[in-house]
Amino acid sequence: MVVEVIEPASERSCDASPVEESGSIALMPPRSKLEAGWGWRSPDGGALLYTAGKTPEGGNTKVLWRTTRDVSLLSTGDLVLRGTQLDGAGSFIQSLREVNPSGYWPSIVVVPNPGCWLLTARVSGLPAGAGILVARVVAP
Repeated sequence: MVVEVIEPASERSCDASPVEESGSIALMPPRSKLEAGWGWRSPDGGALLYTAGKTPEGGNTKVLWRTTRDVSLLSTGDLVLRGTQLDGAGSFIQSLREVNPSGYWPSIVVVPNPGCWLLTARVSGLPAGAGILVARVVAP
C-alpha cells in the first residue's frame, strides 16, 4: 500500500447532492430509480435542508419521495429514511407511508442538528430500491 499525506482542508465542506432546476434530486445509484422533490438549494445548487422540520418562514420541510419505476408491476411498501451526520455523531430514522400504491411517499424531514448529512432512502418491496443523497443542513 502506498499512502500520501496531504494537508487537511482549510474549512469543512459538504458536497451536497445537486438539485435540478425543476426541484428534483435523483438519488444515487441511478438504478435505485428514486427521486426527491426538493424545495431548497444552497447558493451553489446543492441540497439544502433545515433542522427540526421547519423552514425560516415557519413552513415544514416537506419532501416528496418517489420511484420512477412502473409501480403497477411492483409491490411496494414503506420508505425508511435514515440520516447519518457526516461531520458529527447525529442520526435519525423516519418511516414513511406510501400514498396508495402509487410510488409516492410524502414526508416532513426532521433533522436534529445542523451539519452535513447523508440521507439513505430504502423502500421495502422495491428491488434495488435504496438510494442516497447528501444535504447541507442549517438552522432556520
